[in-house]
Amino acid sequence: MKPFKKFLLDFCVMTLGCLLMMAGPLLQATGIIGG
Repeated sequence: MKPFKKFLLDFCVMTLGCLLMMAGPLLQATGIIGG
């Protein structure tokens, strides 16, 4: 059960990282971040 939990955690971190990478430029384009 432990390896699966670690895999799940890594997957969540990777997904969050991808979302942040995609959302960063999008938010900058809409002017929410960095004016």
